[in-house]
Amino acid sequence: IAGFARERLREDFRRADVGISGVNFAAADTGTLTLMTNEGNGRMVTSQPRVHIAVMTVEKVIPRFTDLGVLLPLLVHAATKQRMSVYQTMINGPRRAGEPDGPDQLHLVIVDNGRSRLLGGRYEEVLACIRCGACQVACPVYRTVGGHAYAATYGGPIGAVLSPLLDERPEHAALPYLSSLCGKCADVCPVKIPLPDMLVDLRADHQAARGDATRQARGWRLWAALWTRPRSYRASVGMAAAGSLLPDRLVRRLPGARRWARGRELPPLRGAGAFRRWVAMRARRDGAGR
Repeated sequence: IAGFARERLREDFRRADVGISGVNFAAADTGTLTLMTNEGNGRMVTSQPRVHIAVMTVEKVIPRFTDLGVLLPLLVHAATKQRMSVYQTMINGPRRAGEPDGPDQLHLVIVDNGRSRLLGGRYEEVLACIRCGACQVACPVYRTVGGHAYAATYGGPIGAVLSPLLDERPEHAALPYLSSLCGKCADVCPVKIPLPDMLVDLRADHQAARGDATRQARGWRLWAALWTRPRSYRASVGMAAAGSLLPDRLVRRLPGARRWARGRELPPLRGAGAFRRWVAMRARRDGAGR
């Protein structure tokens, strides 16, 4: 398959008049564009066509060319666990006199699309993302629902933070809720973006914009009042366990539950037995240690 693709695609690259590529990093001091690939397509699309158009977002600019010594290994290891990608393409402009390949023209398109608005604000750190995808691989929600569920360019935890900030479409406002807040994304992020904290803040912003933050706060206070009292806690867990035995089709007919349960399967609850066994086991272990 690889041989067939190579034979067909090479000719397409040779015949192309215009090649379009992305950019992983752009060094401000030298103007060098860096492109990392494992397949070799990036090198062909930037050297074979007569015109090369490179498209990048504004946060891809780094201060110095020497910073690549840190950022390139960091990106590759976080993305694919390699020491370095197979191809590292450094582009400093169109083909010069005497050079055998390269484009006659190079055009760089820098996209802002609302990113400069984030500078100096609470969410500024999200612009440090190097697009390694490590948070997506670690996220249990992303692994379950896939990237199409985000209905945006960026998926996973970084998409759940970045898309609502860049795009005011209503469907993107709910993306911060596509997270269990387990913290795995922050653990694996190579540039240490506090994604769980940002997800919580974006949820609060969403509730405030909708005007139901007070209603949600009342709900949490009611939950805290019930679950900080043993008697009401046991009663609520027992009711939930009994309710979980109902068929899903009946649960979906309950007032207020139809929209919530339409895309969910409710797991059966086992009550507090497992938790009590865990407490007893810890008590026995601590007693034996004394």
